[in-house]
Amino acid sequence: MTEIIGISAGRENKATEALVKAILDGTGKKNEIISLSGKLIRPCEACNGCADNNRCVFKDDFQEVIEKCYQAEAIVFGAPNYWDHMNAKGQAFWERACFSGRHNSVFPLEGKLGVMAAVAGTGDGKPVIKDIETYFDDARMHIVEEISIQGEYACFTCGYGNHCPVGGFVD
Repeated sequence: MTEIIGISAGRENKATEALVKAILDGTGKKNEIISLSGKLIRPCEACNGCADNNRCVFKDDFQEVIEKCYQAEAIVFGAPNYWDHMNAKGQAFWERACFSGRHNSVFPLEGKLGVMAAVAGTGDGKPVIKDIETYFDDARMHIVEEISIQGEYACFTCGYGNHCPVGGFVD
């Protein structure tokens, strides 16, 4: 059994994923990292299809990821800051995890240890930490730590050169 699941809601092979990997590597525990990049994670539609068994009925990549979370002892979740919130992919994941995991006073993630990781291009990661904390609290997880790092600016480049007057420097 994997002891710790690391989930990156950011772009594949970029700052959020690197941060989650670094946290996992520092634990010395058996772990697995999952990138949500490229995965289909539909948003929760509050259809209540999960009410009987606390399992979301939508068929996409969410089920595989959440089942690994159920089996793990701890979850490291990292997301980038998009307009002072966690990005939409991370939001969709946690909406479904929390909505489907709260019926009949059953909380499948209850008691799991959680580490919150945020990456911000400008400003800080506090808004993302606040978003993740809301979901961890709703799932009745135990927050162990939070970490925020500086990442890249959002890329609004038109493809001409390395500087975008709207977004910032892009490597």
